[in-house]
Amino acid sequence: MLIKIAFDERKAGFRDDQPRGPEGRWIIGGGKYVVSERHTTGNKQIDSITEKITDTLDVVLSQIGPVSGSLYGTYVHSSAAKLLREMNIPGIGKDGIEQSFSLGDLVRYGLSDSIRTDALLRNDQTGEILAVWNIKTGSQRLSPKRVAKIRSYLNISDDVPVIDIHINLGIIVKNYDV
Repeated sequence: MLIKIAFDERKAGFRDDQPRGPEGRWIIGGGKYVVSERHTTGNKQIDSITEKITDTLDVVLSQIGPVSGSLYGTYVHSSAAKLLREMNIPGIGKDGIEQSFSLGDLVRYGLSDSIRTDALLRNDQTGEILAVWNIKTGSQRLSPKRVAKIRSYLNISDDVPVIDIHINLGIIVKNYDV
């Protein structure tokens, strides 16, 4: 029974140090990006941008007050997007943040049956997509099914890294061999 409880707590992401509100529910507030796992692509430009995104998450997380539920994810994403746009990273710029896609084409933000990327790097000359970043704030990572959907909707091949940045679980590069 103790093993089952320990497993369930680990599975649920239980952390003794996570603050609780007056009702006993977890509240999210302040903190720092946690690196428990970090994969790199081997591409200096892409890995450098991943570092900039994680540094930006550090700033966002250090400024967040007590927030819970979906408001937490919304706050992290919108705040990170604002800071990343201000950075105007070459190949991403202001437009490569929080874009929506469907069937290989850029579409109106939030269009039904579209997917949204958190950051997208393009070749400045050709417009070819070189990497995709997805920030995760909940309990799940990007599933293989979701990565396949991202690839399909963006019309990109398996050699374009889809980088899953989870604020508690670290970074995983989703390529054909991951």
